[in-house]
Amino acid sequence: MDSIKNQKCPFCLKNSATLSEDEKNIKEVGKVFILKLKCDACGINTQEVEIEGNKKPKVEFKVKNQNDLKKQIIKSSSAIIKIPELKISIKPTENSVGDITTVQEFIDNLIKYIQETNEISSNEYKKSEKLLDELDAAKENNGNITLIIEDKEGNSAIV
Repeated sequence: MDSIKNQKCPFCLKNSATLSEDEKNIKEVGKVFILKLKCDACGINTQEVEIEGNKKPKVEFKVKNQNDLKKQIIKSSSAIIKIPELKISIKPTENSVGDITTVQEFIDNLIKYIQETNEISSNEYKKSEKLLDELDAAKENNGNITLIIEDKEGNSAIV
């Protein structure tokens, strides 16, 4: 990993940022660059991923079995992830970061997020519980889900 220290932070404008770049070769898409920015002054810590080749603005992947849970998700910070069967659409925010994870880790993180943000009203609670049951079923191979990643720049993939 190449790093450059004491760079000007684009957020606080102090010369206390470290920029780093890591490169991974992933057979199905080629080179993937992981770009990180960390500032000791303001605490910003963000990362982005960029795919060198084989860019597609939309990727669809059907999770059908346990092996599919091991597939890698390469997601840029500007990507939208949808699970149409569950009416889930995850849109990027200003705090979104690029990431490389597995389908299993993505589902686990989604379950954790739903559990942590569960509404108190009984109607919302019932919806959340149903959603959690369906995500658990997908993990246990008792239900199929489709992951759709929309990324205008084409820096996202499932491989």
